[in-house]
Amino acid sequence: MQKKRGVAWLFFIVFCGITSARGPWTRTFYFFNDACEKNDTELIFAKRAEHAFTQLLISWHAHNQTQGYFRFYVEVFDEKTKIWSTYKTYEWGYRRQASFLHKDSHSSAAYVHVRFEGASDRKYYTFRIKIEAVDGASIHDVDYIVVCASDMKRFKPEAYESAVKNIESSYIKNVPRRSQYHENYPESNGWCSPASVAQLIEFYNKVSIDLPTFAHTVYDRGLNVYGSWPFNTAQAALHLPNHLCYVTRLKSIQDLSRLLVNGHPVILSICCSMPLTGAPKAYDQGHLITVIGIEKEKRRIICHDTAEKDVTDMVKYYPMSEFMRAWENRQRLAYVIVPRRQL
Repeated sequence: MQKKRGVAWLFFIVFCGITSARGPWTRTFYFFNDACEKNDTELIFAKRAEHAFTQLLISWHAHNQTQGYFRFYVEVFDEKTKIWSTYKTYEWGYRRQASFLHKDSHSSAAYVHVRFEGASDRKYYTFRIKIEAVDGASIHDVDYIVVCASDMKRFKPEAYESAVKNIESSYIKNVPRRSQYHENYPESNGWCSPASVAQLIEFYNKVSIDLPTFAHTVYDRGLNVYGSWPFNTAQAALHLPNHLCYVTRLKSIQDLSRLLVNGHPVILSICCSMPLTGAPKAYDQGHLITVIGIEKEKRRIICHDTAEKDVTDMVKYYPMSEFMRAWENRQRLAYVIVPRRQL
């Protein structure tokens, strides 16, 4: 693509090597502005990974813009055709926030608002992420990018009964409770994601968040939802600049346990056609929920469920067998928020 005067491009380049079957099915990469080759218009990041991917999830932190916005692109190299495909994915910044559905003209691959989905008959090892600074936004305000690259063909439900033998019980105290429901906002039935994120911002910052205001800052005008994953973590990062805030897929319940033992609540995506035992309703359209602990011996996951209208009813002890099935229906998707020093 030809460069235009006054337009800066940020290039994140990742070269993914072929993996063996023993390699991880998902892996998360972190790219920081201050660790790149740069000039006045470009930042370039390079990385070799160990596995192919069929899906990409993108997260970022960029400082708040008083003018302009960033336009995101993902480029993926098709090993079969030897063709790069470019997808317009997001616009994010001052008074602009939208994701896009962008289909490939050469295959069934597409960027579906919050993720790249590869074609089932293709292999992908290399991707690039480009960020264009538009209408006065500063490319130097982009702080970091996090990319979760997964081979969804290799995802399998976990034999958690075996895995749980190697984890510790945990319980994180003093995590604020926020219901997603506000009587003056009928759209708040879709606020499970911003309500969960608000709990973690309040937990780390020890300040109260006005939920209606925060919910409207994460609204995705392309998808028409409040639960757009990268917009929720990008807004969290604005409130928590000393933390990494990103969307990823955890490899196992052991990954979840390690985060909890280290004092970090985790927001998980779940989906279930029947209510979990003790839940206010079924989550057949998906739901974001904050996990604050695990009871190993009782095989229970301790959560704050924002779907409860009364915060006194919000702490839930969901049976691990039910919860794991619901989480694995979302292929272990998680919002992770951790201090940078613990990366």
